[in-house]
Amino acid sequence: MSRFRIFGTTFWGLEDLAAAEVSQLLGTDVEADVAKVFAECDARGLAELVFSTRSLNRVFLQLVRTRFEGLDDIERAVREVDFQQLMGRDQSFGVEAERHGTHPFTSMDVASRVGRAVIESCLSSSGWRPRVDLKSPDVPMYALVRDDEFLLGINLTGPSLHKRFYRVADVRSTLPPTLAFLMVMFSDWNENGCLLDPFCGSATIPIEAALYAMRVPPNAYRRREEMPVFRLKFIEQEVLEEVLARLRSHERRWLRPRVYGTDVSPRAVDAARRNVAAAGLEGVVRVELADALNLERWEGVAELPERVHVVTDPPFGIRMGLSDPYGFYLRAFSSVRRAIREPRLVAIFSKQAIALRALEDSGWNVSEVRRVKYGHLEVALIRAEA
Repeated sequence: MSRFRIFGTTFWGLEDLAAAEVSQLLGTDVEADVAKVFAECDARGLAELVFSTRSLNRVFLQLVRTRFEGLDDIERAVREVDFQQLMGRDQSFGVEAERHGTHPFTSMDVASRVGRAVIESCLSSSGWRPRVDLKSPDVPMYALVRDDEFLLGINLTGPSLHKRFYRVADVRSTLPPTLAFLMVMFSDWNENGCLLDPFCGSATIPIEAALYAMRVPPNAYRRREEMPVFRLKFIEQEVLEEVLARLRSHERRWLRPRVYGTDVSPRAVDAARRNVAAAGLEGVVRVELADALNLERWEGVAELPERVHVVTDPPFGIRMGLSDPYGFYLRAFSSVRRAIREPRLVAIFSKQAIALRALEDSGWNVSEVRRVKYGHLEVALIRAEA
């Protein structure tokens, strides 16, 4: 295989940003679809994407993409794949299936029929029956049914890429790092600007911003046993090692971007500092104890330039102790305006109407609102200037 079709999963509502990142990495056109992106690349591009992407949760080698009417159509499409090029005879495979829409079958039915089709394809082409391992397969396959579309791919990256190498400490309601990076993209911040997260929690947003500025490939530091790409027969391991070495040699660890995080919770500040240290960013990302409702009292305010990108995930909901979210947001974002001369805000909220009213009443001009889904949550990602 000299060229590969790949797809990656991301967050509904931010597919265009993920496509832009993938396009920049691969130097090619990328198709944005529902909660995923599609592209073509060579082996080096595939390796670069696997190790470098910050916006994708998982990356797959695309085997099948088709429309269907029933499970028989799916099974026929899978049988046409030449699996001898994809699996060694000493390797096992397993199928994970996901289904969205209304169908007269379950995701388990999809997984079962796909698995059967893989075995039948191998038997008919070479008389070889591949071994099935549903717990820890050498070649993990992913089948996705969305309405009348069927996708089949090989999982190249293993567990979700939001599980970053630096995550050694968490606090409640921690933002996925892949979403945190997309928020940084949405803010248009770059290494020449200043970024502040006044509700930093475990410092996910500041860390993602700093790693991005310093060109540290986040997935290059995962354990190899977690990443199926290292055990797949159709990708030359020499190519992976070459790309990995090049990416690490291009890191800009010497860079000192202006990235700050504050939180009112001592426990959160402790967790944030532990994560910063694990990311190798001590002396780069500054995390301090401060109250976002009185940000102008923070000593670090004196060091901030006039224009600051405020990228944050403020607390929301009764579970986080917010009995009056409007009043809380009004005080918080009034405080930001008092502390910073030209703040540019990107923030994520669960209650869009309340957040918009609080921002307007505290003197912000909202320029864009996006609905975003992650997990079982649907939230509003809001960009505003003061």
